[in-house]
Amino acid sequence: MNCEQHLQVQAWFDGEIDEQAARAVEAHMQGCAECRAWHADLLASRVQLREAWQGVAAPQDLRRRLRQALVTEPDDPAPSRKRDSVFWRARAFWVGAFSGGAGFAVAAALVLMLWLPRQREPLLEALTRDHLESLRNGALIAVESSDHHTVKPWFAGRADVSPVVQDFAPEGFTLAGGRTEAIPGQRAAVLVYRHQRHVINVFSWREPGPLSYTDTTLAGYHLLFWRIADVYYCAVSDAGWVELRRLRQLISEAGAEESSGRGS
Repeated sequence: MNCEQHLQVQAWFDGEIDEQAARAVEAHMQGCAECRAWHADLLASRVQLREAWQGVAAPQDLRRRLRQALVTEPDDPAPSRKRDSVFWRARAFWVGAFSGGAGFAVAAALVLMLWLPRQREPLLEALTRDHLESLRNGALIAVESSDHHTVKPWFAGRADVSPVVQDFAPEGFTLAGGRTEAIPGQRAAVLVYRHQRHVINVFSWREPGPLSYTDTTLAGYHLLFWRIADVYYCAVSDAGWVELRRLRQLISEAGAEESSGRGS
C-alpha cells in the first residue's frame, strides 16, 4: 500500500488506539479510497474466518497460553507502554503462528476467532463489507433501472424478500437499480440510490422478532435501520444522517401506500 496511514487503520481495526485517534482514522478513511479498500479486506477476512470456524471452540490450553502471552507485569506504571507492549507482542505471536505451517495456521485462526472484538454484530460487519465491496469491485448493480416495475419483479426468486421499490428522483434520490447479497441466514434484496455524489445501498431482509439494531457508524459509513411490516431495512452510505433519514421517510411512506393498495 502507498498510503502511510494503513498501519494506523489496522491498529484501529484491532481496537488498539484511543477514541481520539480512532476518530482521526475514520475521518481519514472517508477521503482515502486505498484505506477504505484495505479496511474492507480486513473486514472480509474477519467475517470469513468467523463463518469458517463458527461453532469451533479454541482448546482451553490454547486460551491459557494466549492469555499468558498477552499479559504484562501487573505493576507496570505506564498504561500506554503496557498497551503498546501487548499490541506488539500479539503481532509477534501472529507472525510466528502463521509462519509455522498449516497446523499453526489453524491454531492461529482459532485464536483469532477467540479474541476478535465482539462489540459489533456480524450483520453490521456483513452490511458494511458488502457496501464497500460493491463500490470497489464493480458489482454495485445487477439490474440497472429507475423503473420500479422493472426492479421489483427482478427480485422474485433471487431474494428472500420483496422490498418497497420506488424512484425518488424529484426529492434528490435517484433509483439506479438493485442486486442481491448473501447476509447471515438469507438472500437480501439491495436497492441502489444515488444522492448527489453519494451511493446509498438499501438492504432489506426478514428475520423473527422486533427490530434490535441501533443506527451506527462503521468504517466511516452510516448504517440506518428501520422496519416496514415484517421486512427490515438498512441504508448504508457516507451520505449524512439527515439525507438517510429523509430517504427512510420516503421509502416508509411508499410502503404505507403500497400496503393500502394505493401504490402502483
